Order: sequence, then C-alpha cells, then structure tokens
Amino acid sequence: INNIEDALQWIKTTFFYVRVKRNPTFYGFVNITSEQQMNSLLQDICISALNRLSKAGIIAFDPELLTVQALTEARIMTKYMIKFETMCILKQLSADCSMEALLRNIVDSSELHKPVRKVEKKLLNDAMKSAVRFPVKARVQAPCHKAYVLLQTTMASTPGYYFDLKDFSLKVEQSEIVDQLMRVLGAM
Repeated sequence: INNIEDALQWIKTTFFYVRVKRNPTFYGFVNITSEQQMNSLLQDICISALNRLSKAGIIAFDPELLTVQALTEARIMTKYMIKFETMCILKQLSADCSMEALLRNIVDSSELHKPVRKVEKKLLNDAMKSAVRFPVKARVQAPCHKAYVLLQTTMASTPGYYFDLKDFSLKVEQSEIVDQLMRVLGAM
C-alpha cells in the first residue's frame, strides 16, 4: 500500500467491507445512503489508522499527499504477525533491559493472553511460590499474570529440575504461550 487509494482498494477486498455494506449501523455508520458516503467514511477510518501507525513510528505517512511508506517495524509486524499494541510494547523496550523487565513487558502482549479459569488460580499461585524466579506482587488474576507464571515455569524446567503443572489444559496453554512468545521474540 503506497497511498490512501491503495488502502481503500485493499479494504474493499476484506470481509470487514462486506459486513459494513450489509449492516453499517452495527459498525456505527448511520445514515449511509450512497457508495460515496461509504467511501468517505472508510477513507476517514484509513486516515485515522494511518495516523496512529505513523505516530507510533511504524510507517511514514504524509497527510498532505496521502502517501504511505512502510518502515522496518511495519515489515516486522507483517512477517511475524504482530499486533499494533505489541509492536508498541516492543519498541519501548531498551536493548539492555533486565530479564525481569523483558518478561514483565512481553506478557502485556495480547498474543500471550489466555483467560484465567477459576480452577487454575490455585495451581498458578502455587507455581508462583515454588518455581518462579520473579514473582507477581499480587495473586494471579489476569491473563498477563498467567502468561508470566507459565513462561517462568517453562524457564525453570531444566534437565535437573522440572516443575509439573499437574493440569493438562495448563500444560497445553503453556506450550501455546511459548510458541506465541517465540514469534513475538522473533520480531525483536
């Protein structure tokens, strides 16, 4: 995509566009009576998104000429399928941050989030007490805490020591979180 026209043409090939055309009020578009009004609204959405990406330093966007140039961060996001919010987190990390700071920031990535089920809380809190090098200051409640604990139990599992989570679904989610982490770390 090199300009706003390219962006609009691309949007018209997406499922989002089909849904907006069928049910514009569901997406907050009221009083849309013509294709021209729809295009104008879509252009406003594109310009808003391009401005956010530009402000974050992910693309170069010229609002006067409505041209777009992908920066390295945009190519990385595409290659590793990284969400905008995650790329913003990665851009804020310093090259010399500690392991704890890296973990605390990386688990804020929504790619690593899995809901915390009530039956898991005790297991995760027990794991935090015995197998986690950098404990959470509170009890495990949020998806980011769950990812934080599961990543550290993975890191604590060395050839001489293995922490058993005792819950198959947690082991599966731990594996999924590690897979997602590898993709996010690849983007760094």
